Amino acid sequence: MKYIQTIFLLMLFTVSAFAQESNLSNSNDSMQIKQELYFKWLAEKFSQTRKLNISYNNYGSTNFKTYFKENYLGKNEIENTHDVSVNINLDVLKKKKWKLTYSGYYNYQNFEYDSNTSLVSNPELHYLSSAFSITYFSVLNKKPIIYNASLIADASGEMFGRIKGLVSATYVLKADKKSVLTIGLGATIDPTNPFPVFPIVTYTKPIFNGKWRLDMVLPAKIMLQTQLGQTGRVSLGSELGTSSTYFKDNQIVNFANKFEFRQTHIKSGITYEYLLKNKIVLTAKAGVLNVIRSRVSEKGESFSDNNYLLEFKPTTAPYINLGVSFNPF
Repeated sequence: MKYIQTIFLLMLFTVSAFAQESNLSNSNDSMQIKQELYFKWLAEKFSQTRKLNISYNNYGSTNFKTYFKENYLGKNEIENTHDVSVNINLDVLKKKKWKLTYSGYYNYQNFEYDSNTSLVSNPELHYLSSAFSITYFSVLNKKPIIYNASLIADASGEMFGRIKGLVSATYVLKADKKSVLTIGLGATIDPTNPFPVFPIVTYTKPIFNGKWRLDMVLPAKIMLQTQLGQTGRVSLGSELGTSSTYFKDNQIVNFANKFEFRQTHIKSGITYEYLLKNKIVLTAKAGVLNVIRSRVSEKGESFSDNNYLLEFKPTTAPYINLGVSFNPF
């Protein structure tokens, strides 16, 4: 789920923020979790986890092959795709060692097809999700460990989706002024996910005499970043993402009319971020999108090779993104 990925990144970047803002030593006192530093640094660095984030994506023309299971149905074209997303992240309750947050997400997609494409009856898709996430900060062998559990509910413009969960634990192996290394394990509580358990590895290190920084959050992203002026930053690299929604259709099969669409993709390109008055981040991105897997399954069923109904195999598409984020508190 796209929003599960957002919560996943929120938890991971929280670890990196703590490590870079804190001067770690071997004493237990130095391992006290400074939550204000965690989330202040996080908000200034990553726009998708700020209090409010609004972004617009435009994807260029792409051709795609369509399969019903393994049977080839034909080739179609999407001339243009417009995508608008809104994220909110709010603190509900914050204590010394734990924090409860609420996150909301809305996504609107509009597809422009060529005149010969009639595969999708509704070219407009809406997706919403809400999540409550609790994060607990602790110490193991004199090093920080962060536990996270999230309860997520989602829906489309046509129907309620499902209630699912996410749990994870991330352990800080190394954290000093130059580099950060963490490892962890996450698991999704979702019967439709064919890969419910995934590893978590983050690594941050200055390179090229400190002029650039290598920032890896595996399997989510690999970035090279450098400062541009006093309030700007340029990033080069790739990010793993997902998108999904629910819809109704009476033309796919005769035994069901409620379906779920899910796509996994990689965006590669350049990102420019500009910090305005320490509360607003303006973002511009450009690059290419490559789809790893794009499938339609009956609602509630897995997207594994044995259960999916439709599969799309699109060509590489260019994209641009414009975003603005606010952190007024």
